[in-house]
Parts: sequence; structure tokens; C-alpha cells
Amino acid sequence: MEINDTLNTYEEWIASPEGTSIETRTHELVSTLLPSTGGKRLLGVGCKTGRDLVFFRNLGYLVTGTETSRVLIDAARQKISPGIDLHLGDSEDLPFSDSEFDVVAIMTSLESTENPLQAIREAVRVSRARVVLTLINHASPFAQRIRTTSFPAPAFHSFRVFEALRLVRAAMPGVPVEWGSIVFFPAGWYPRAEDIDRKIPWRKNPFGSIAGISFPVTYQFRTLQEPLGANVEVRLRENRRVPGTACNRER
Repeated sequence: MEINDTLNTYEEWIASPEGTSIETRTHELVSTLLPSTGGKRLLGVGCKTGRDLVFFRNLGYLVTGTETSRVLIDAARQKISPGIDLHLGDSEDLPFSDSEFDVVAIMTSLESTENPLQAIREAVRVSRARVVLTLINHASPFAQRIRTTSFPAPAFHSFRVFEALRLVRAAMPGVPVEWGSIVFFPAGWYPRAEDIDRKIPWRKNPFGSIAGISFPVTYQFRTLQEPLGANVEVRLRENRRVPGTACNRER
């Protein structure tokens, strides 16, 4: 399926009552996984047509988005709010400096990357505080439906929740991870099932069609030192310098 066909299919679905309802539930899930905003900078990786970027902007973030496709970038420019920056960029080699953003969000775009672990590592690299992922649960009928219709991406690989958690822990070992899922009924039941869906506990629930994962970006440094002897005498003299050093050598 060509990118324009994929774009049209996505736009038609997201504008339908079913798509709008599932998008609403996804944004509710992400809101619970995000830290307080306070004007923080957020990068949306794989922003598609920019709908998620507008959602983040409405939450108060300073938003930047990336996409690998010029077609999607052009489509996003028609939808985004003023002040949202868009960049062409590969999720596995983001065109940004280390720790440039407070939060990095990968919204159901990990499924179309060739190397998802590298994409998560890049998100960690450019984030100084938190990474948030949403993904389509491979175990759900919704994922099967997407795979058979080549939507929303021609090269689509969905993940089981625990598979995605292993990727996160490989990219950022030892950090606490918050996760859960939503949309527990067949997609065609929405929006009728939306209110019932909200009543089902979502935290650490692997059975929903849309999973969310959030983890802090923290670095631990350990200084290794050799033990010093009990009696160490350092004698410096100014008579002779060792070439290439700032130390003096004893005669």
C-alpha cells in the first residue's frame, strides 16, 4: 500500500466514531503516564499526521515532532497548532542532541521501525526525564485487523506487552516501569463500550488492545578507585618537567 493510500485510510478511520473513541481512550491513558507539564519540551517520534502533537500541545507542552515521510510531514503541517516544530527524522537516528527534551513520546510508531530497540535507545538519548510509549498489543484482535489491512503502516510489526517491556528494560536497565492497557472490547464496539472500558483496571493489565509504557530516564555513575596506600608521599620539585605532562620529576 502506498503512503498516500495509508494516509487516507488512517484519516478515514481516525475520523470515524470508532477511531475517535479509541484515540480518546489512548490520550486518557497517556495523560496518566505523563509527568506534570510546566512548559516542558516534548518530542513526538513518528508523529504521523500530527493529531497526537496537538493533544500534547493542549496539555501545555512545548512540542516538536518527527516523521520519516515527507508526505506525512506535509499532512501534519495542515493540522498542527502554531508553535509546533516538525522535522524529517529517522526514529533510529534522531537529529537532536543528547537530553534535548524533557519527554519523548513514541505513539504507536514503534511498530513500523526496523530496529525497535535502537529506536527506544534513541528516545532515551534525547530525553532528560521520561519516555512514554503506546503500542498496539499483538495479542489483541485489533492488531490482527491492522495487520490484514496494512494500516496504519505498510511495514507493521505489533508487539506483545511483555515483549515491549523487555525492549524497554534492555534499553534502560533497572528503572521502574509503569505500564498498562486499555480498549478491552472489539474495536467495533466503540464508542458504545467507552464508558465500560474506563471502569476496567488498566494498570499492569496485558489484555487491552492499546498498551502504554512509561519510564524515567536516569543515569547512574559509579567511580572506581584503586585503594591508596597508608603512607603515600608525593614529592614535587620544580627542577625538571617531564615532557608532555604538567608534573615534575624528581632528580
